Amino acid sequence: MLSFAGLPPMVRAALASILIATSSLSGMDLPDDTVIYGVLPTLFNSDEPLNGVTGQLDALRDLGVTVLWLSPLTVSDDPSHISYAVTDYRRLRADFGTPRDLKTLVKEAHARGMKVILDFVPNHTSSKHPWFLDAQKKGKESMFANYYQQDSQGNPVHYFDWENLPNLNFDNPRVREEITSAMKFWIEEYGVDGFRMDAVWGVRERKAQALRSLCAEVLAAHPNTILIAEAGAGDPFYFEQGFQVAYDWTDRLGEWAWEEEFAKPVPDGRKLAALAMEGADPQKTLRFLNNNDTGDRFVTKHGLERTRAAAVFQLTVPGIPLVYSGDEIAAEFDPYDDSPPLSWKDPHNFRAFYKHLIVLRKSIPALSAGKMELVEAVDAPSVSAYLRRVDESSWALVVVNFGEDKEVVFLIPESVKIPGSAVWDTLNGCSVPVGEGRSISLFLHENSAAILMPAR
Repeated sequence: MLSFAGLPPMVRAALASILIATSSLSGMDLPDDTVIYGVLPTLFNSDEPLNGVTGQLDALRDLGVTVLWLSPLTVSDDPSHISYAVTDYRRLRADFGTPRDLKTLVKEAHARGMKVILDFVPNHTSSKHPWFLDAQKKGKESMFANYYQQDSQGNPVHYFDWENLPNLNFDNPRVREEITSAMKFWIEEYGVDGFRMDAVWGVRERKAQALRSLCAEVLAAHPNTILIAEAGAGDPFYFEQGFQVAYDWTDRLGEWAWEEEFAKPVPDGRKLAALAMEGADPQKTLRFLNNNDTGDRFVTKHGLERTRAAAVFQLTVPGIPLVYSGDEIAAEFDPYDDSPPLSWKDPHNFRAFYKHLIVLRKSIPALSAGKMELVEAVDAPSVSAYLRRVDESSWALVVVNFGEDKEVVFLIPESVKIPGSAVWDTLNGCSVPVGEGRSISLFLHENSAAILMPAR
């Protein structure tokens, strides 16, 4: 293991940049069976959030989760259940639990084969962070005077209406050192496995090369660290810096790639499938229906059956699926409303459905790692039909009907073999005959789906 300890910050950053520029990052891709679960700890237990999560680890493992993403745990001036207003990069907020509670959570997750990553905030701090307060009080006499971005008048700069979240100055090597040191602290002190890095698009905008050195130094010390960029996966820049995963956004900041289609009464299934093939590397794209920033849950906006169909789509296209707290029970809340803990009852039998989909994704190589190609369903624009294949014998053909009840007709592509006169619908557990010329005819109800494979 390489270490840059003891070297001046500027030298460390330079060496880190050289290291990542001359190293192959392909070995650090997440496993094909990765399923990330977004954890809002207070939904598990409002009195002892971290212990509440620990108490649910067996259930999460049973669901098929391999990575837990915990919402921000660092001390904040904002008592909300989710806060990105950091006031101490190395201290755990007491209302979530004790250091021992977090260490226990990580240890128990590891014992169950799951990794744990933290939501980390490199772009800004709270305006009540000691660095900022000292800089405001002492001005140029402060050792933190150059820790924050300033405009031409010397005023702190922030994005949007985030007046309480001043941007850090990544031109300052000491800032870069503070951030990388804090990231390594959580790995070395608590054993966490990586980070979902908040608003890295902002760091890039101000100092693009800073992300390269941040990632490089952390990866040099801890090569298996998971790094997820809160930025669009359509831009190869973030993968070039060392991130393994980025968000399913359009080329506009924070705009969900699927949002326009799901906002329609009937989504364009063909367009949805085409969108799932776009981007710098679809296999490294974070696929979600909900996250901390999507407001009311997908099921609240679109109903139970549309959510089931969308979940089939999410878990069978290329990428890394994210299941956010309560998705598997069709929970309804807004993450920023400080909702009470979930009951974890499952009145709609969603959990079994999600588990079935995750089992299929993990057990069928084509669904987790196969290439994707579109399949034309005859006169059915509301239908997403696509082939996932590893080779001609290892394949799965997914058909999702977002429109009205319909007889869906299509041809199985010539690129795969059909051993026999039927295929197997592994989602619904039934055989489907193959007609003349490799044709398939399926009757699909609105918001229903099939996953076809070579017959057993």
